[in-house]
Amino acid sequence: MTKVVVGIFAVLTLAGVSSGGVAGADLDLASHRGEVVVVDFWASWCKPCRAELPWLAAMQAEHGAAGLTVLTVNLDRKRADADELLASLGVALPVVHDPDGKLAEAHKLAGMPTSLVYDRDGTLRATRVGFVPEDEAKFEALLVNLLKESADDDQNP
Repeated sequence: MTKVVVGIFAVLTLAGVSSGGVAGADLDLASHRGEVVVVDFWASWCKPCRAELPWLAAMQAEHGAAGLTVLTVNLDRKRADADELLASLGVALPVVHDPDGKLAEAHKLAGMPTSLVYDRDGTLRATRVGFVPEDEAKFEALLVNLLKESADDDQNP
């Protein structure tokens, strides 16, 4: 059974999608209400993904206390390939394994890696396809602005 509920804070429940690390069997954005969430789609065979994952882990470490959450969706057919890459990079991020590409298909990905950025209200605010190290500062500024924007809104009702 495949169920995709689209809206502010979608809950994606897909039969056969397994997870590892911190994430549950579903990619449940509703449980992250109040956080700025980056959902990143990647695979071990994707060279830009190999460069992006450590950077995303660094963003999580640096901005997590301010409300940033990075969730990842791996598209490798063999989970061992994903686990091996994460271990070799020393990256520990939540991973939902999507070997059949059902989550990727539901999001109509245009390339790899793809990052979807949701604000604290669950509104999709940005989509980034690919990873270019020269754009790291620009992407981090977007995240910081979303974190600040949300914090400012909380203090000025």
